[in-house]
Amino acid sequence: MFPMDLDKIIIISIISVTALIACLFIAVNIRRLVKYLSYRKLDIARENYEVMFRQFLQQQACIDYNSFNVKKNSTEWKAIEDVLFHAITDKRATEEVVTQIFDRLGYVETYIEDLVKGKKHRRALAADKLGRLKAPQATEYLIGALNDHERDVRTVAARSLGKIRDLRAVEPLIDKLVLSAQDPQLLPLRVVKTSITNFYENAFPFLIPILKHSSWRVRGQAADIIGEISDSSTVRHLLPMLGDTEPDVRIKAVKALGKIKRSDAFQPMARMIDDPSWIVRLQVAKTLGNVGGSQAVPHLVELLSDLYWQVREAAVKTISSLGSIANPELLKALLLLKDRYAREQVIEVLLTTEILNNQFDMLCSADLKDRETASLLLVAAGNCGAWDIIAKAVREHKNPRVRRMLVHVIKLIVNDDAENILRMVSENDSDRDVREAACSAIENASLCL
Repeated sequence: MFPMDLDKIIIISIISVTALIACLFIAVNIRRLVKYLSYRKLDIARENYEVMFRQFLQQQACIDYNSFNVKKNSTEWKAIEDVLFHAITDKRATEEVVTQIFDRLGYVETYIEDLVKGKKHRRALAADKLGRLKAPQATEYLIGALNDHERDVRTVAARSLGKIRDLRAVEPLIDKLVLSAQDPQLLPLRVVKTSITNFYENAFPFLIPILKHSSWRVRGQAADIIGEISDSSTVRHLLPMLGDTEPDVRIKAVKALGKIKRSDAFQPMARMIDDPSWIVRLQVAKTLGNVGGSQAVPHLVELLSDLYWQVREAAVKTISSLGSIANPELLKALLLLKDRYAREQVIEVLLTTEILNNQFDMLCSADLKDRETASLLLVAAGNCGAWDIIAKAVREHKNPRVRRMLVHVIKLIVNDDAENILRMVSENDSDRDVREAACSAIENASLCL
């Protein structure tokens, strides 16, 4: 009997499992079918409303709002919402026109209600939609949402207030900046700062006072925002921050002044190449060229001898970004610097940029001053460690006029290999004038000896 009972149990179990799998399969497919039908219904509704709204969105006809009176949160409601938001995204209608339609159809009121009374997801979604619509009537509710107990809702509300740009939101956003700078868990600083930046100079009456806040974190964030807005009227408020006790504040002040690009900030910033913090010196190296142009080169040259490679690298990049206006100052540095290591650092700058290569072409410039500057720079560079690139250019440069001018440059460079290079050019160069110039240089050198 026992074996028979066991067989029945196994058979019943198999049948039960099979039935369960079949039911699960049917349930999954029914769910898929329901979703498909729902999405299909939504797609059809979108297509219909797209046609219905076309003329209204282009302001070619007056809208009959009664024809769009649908049940809230229905498929039709969602379809109208999608069509209108897509019209904003695709720029097929102005935000003002679309927002007016949303408002007249009751969407804005519904979003506000969701923001105040909905669950977490609906509150965040409503805050986002109100921001996308730039609906000023939602400002006070979004300000209230800055105190929501959910961080996600607070974040979306802060972002939306920056999009709406209602001046009533500036002070509450500044208050949240102060709190968030000291407690990053309250709100993402990046979001709050971006929203405040959207108010431009209207934020200054609230930002400038907190440049003197007791918290260095708050002072730094305020300077950062002012730099993003980049208004020259704030320079006098930022300059004292260059002497702040906290390196992070000094960094942000330097960065802000670099973005504003006022020449009266140059000297105070230039003095900071001796700042005790290497991170501050790094920011100075990145920024000084924006404020001082070619005047910054001597100070950047000093930073080429910094103990930290990051500072030296930043100085190299800044000098390179200045282009040809840096050449006279680099030449002066090569001629006047007594420190051998500093001169070698200048040469490293020249070798890692196109500055030297550009000087080869400038030897044939129509401007006498450009030719003289290029010649002096190449001679100084050749005497300070850039001999190889010059020796290669006199043999391989495509322009024979440049090669001929380089022969005269090499005559002025003190290098044991100079005569060998000139002899090689005199024997092998494809251009007769270049060969003759090299021969003449060798002969004059021999006479001098």
